[in-house]
Amino acid sequence: REREREREREREREGEGEREDMKLHFQHFQEFKCRVGTEGTGLRQWRDNPEAMDQLCVNILHIADLSNPCRPFEAAYRWARLVLQEFFAQGDKEAALGLTVSPLCSRNATLLAASQIGYIKFVVQPYVQVTVYSVCIILQIWPTED
Repeated sequence: REREREREREREREGEGEREDMKLHFQHFQEFKCRVGTEGTGLRQWRDNPEAMDQLCVNILHIADLSNPCRPFEAAYRWARLVLQEFFAQGDKEAALGLTVSPLCSRNATLLAASQIGYIKFVVQPYVQVTVYSVCIILQIWPTED
């Protein structure tokens, strides 16, 4: 029983980084949407608020981190395979420890195309859309309906 608890703690530590990354992703996304609602769309409000500008810059940098699916197909495909190899290695360790294999970490149940569609649809697209649209409006390079 103690050995099972230690295995569970080890699994939690291994998956902690990935879960924390996604938790922070969604937290930053919500904070940015709230900031846009608070600061408005005027460039002056953003320039006059260093915290707002920092957050805007962080979002733009985060887009670079998420941008793999936006690259030419050969590069995006290569990186997607490398990421899944990392996930599968984690799943192999979990299976060897007798633990439930985490989502996207099973070699037998995870399809590259399906994983990328989900990643694009639920992670990349909403984040990029909101950030780029907001930046364009703030910089006054996108027409508004006003």
